[in-house]
Amino acid sequence: MDAARLSPSGKNLQPLKFIVVNDRLLLEKVFVTLKFAGYLSDYKISGEEAPQAYIVILLDTKIRDDPGHDVGIAAMSMLMVASDEGLGSCIVVRLIETI
Repeated sequence: MDAARLSPSGKNLQPLKFIVVNDRLLLEKVFVTLKFAGYLSDYKISGEEAPQAYIVILLDTKIRDDPGHDVGIAAMSMLMVASDEGLGSCIVVRLIETI
């Protein structure tokens, strides 16, 4: 997550916040909201393939209304470090409006 936290940010505003989800019950609650392998209609995920953690990227709209490219830069930074560490990862986009 430090790779994302230390990534470049437009105007150096740093409007992104990060949450790690690695609690087993929360992992399941997040998973059902996603379309994991959504293009593979007959795909069933096995227990060993299930995500072990999520890093949720949030935009602090008090700092900036639009994330611009900051989200992509932060996500790519995390994926590159994860790859260097031998970890599998992918970017899953789920936009949720604030309530």
